[in-house]
Amino acid sequence: MLAVGYYNFYNNAGVGMTKVRKYRPRVKSLLNSTNRQNKKLTAAIVITLMAVVFWVLPAHVAKAPGQLGYGIKRGEEALVSNLAPLSNWRDQLRLDFANNRVAEAAYVANRADQKSNSSQAKTAKTISGLLSTYEDVYENRTATLNQELTDGKKIPKTDAMEFQKDAADTYDELQLLRLQAPDAAQLAVLTSIDDTQQNLAALSDALGTKPLSASDLSQLARLVPIGVITQAQVNQLTAIPSNRQLHSQLVNMINAGQLPSDITYQLDQDLIKQIDQTYATSFAAVSEFEQMQRISAVIQASRPTSAQQQAVQAFIAAYQPGQTVPADSTQPYVTPIVYGISLSGRLLTDLSSLKKIPLSSDDQILLNSWKRIVDPPNLSEIYQRLMTSAQGQPQLALRNLIRMQQELVDAQKAQVSYLVMPPGWGANQLGSLNNQMDV
Repeated sequence: MLAVGYYNFYNNAGVGMTKVRKYRPRVKSLLNSTNRQNKKLTAAIVITLMAVVFWVLPAHVAKAPGQLGYGIKRGEEALVSNLAPLSNWRDQLRLDFANNRVAEAAYVANRADQKSNSSQAKTAKTISGLLSTYEDVYENRTATLNQELTDGKKIPKTDAMEFQKDAADTYDELQLLRLQAPDAAQLAVLTSIDDTQQNLAALSDALGTKPLSASDLSQLARLVPIGVITQAQVNQLTAIPSNRQLHSQLVNMINAGQLPSDITYQLDQDLIKQIDQTYATSFAAVSEFEQMQRISAVIQASRPTSAQQQAVQAFIAAYQPGQTVPADSTQPYVTPIVYGISLSGRLLTDLSSLKKIPLSSDDQILLNSWKRIVDPPNLSEIYQRLMTSAQGQPQLALRNLIRMQQELVDAQKAQVSYLVMPPGWGANQLGSLNNQMDV
């Protein structure tokens, strides 16, 4: 019986093993299919994660330093710009990415907490870092472009036009940062504007553009009746053969107190208008608004001698449009007042374009008060109301004065004071002006 039991056991076992062998291929196939599906699922998950990490986060979330994926975004930009096969592709990519830094700086400025000092300090540091990267790229590109022009190398017109458009768009964003960025970041904004102006001058030469357009000449011509510049000086500017030489000469004349510092913006406005008409008015309004702040600060701080004060009052009382500003010791005191005549009229028209632009709290207060001040038709009333407004807000006037003085000192050290020079004052007079503005 025991033998029969063993026989039946092994016989049944054999039948079972036969069945196992029969279904083994199916089981193996099923397992392989499951493994393949798992691998596909794993691959899909990995691809999705990589897409999120390397595309979605950098493209849609990483708008500024400190945000998720921003470091990856910058790493990808460096990789792509270095691996591009053609030099003009690499140039375009680097400039594009540099322009992104300005857009990011605007993003940071618009979302900063204006009331928190620690937040403002952090914002200023972030903006300065972003603009430093922008400056490095544009300085290198402008130096290369200047060398190519010196060597007689032709730059493809389509490339130059694309570079010009991108630079002009970024220029407009930098201009708005003059009203949006904290005070501690303003020097970085100014040096970036200086780099952009020089780059645009080189690109204009590469495109064979005349240094002064008909619109530029009209901008200069309206300074003649004010007495800030003579027709002979305008004629000398029209004889300059290149855009880069013109820019250099304008800087020299501003530093000599012969031209108002906002003239470079006025002449660039024609280019901004060609690129995008919608931004031209706000571009001009920012430079006018900034200049009006400088005029206000200088008028409040200036301390002419008794004899100079009498001479200034006599000149203003008898002033007629077209009368040349005296080229004596009273010029620095007369020119800001006289220049305010034309500026206040233009500012009144252009201020409306700044309504939707987020401003710093002080700038917003100044803007609101000046909207009422620039209504009167004559200079003496505007002057009196500016003084009354300043006296009515002594802390604001003091903060504005401190800011203007610090900006002048910093800009002079960085050799960009031509962008913020008060009208009528030259680089050799800034020491005297700083003493007068000493607060």
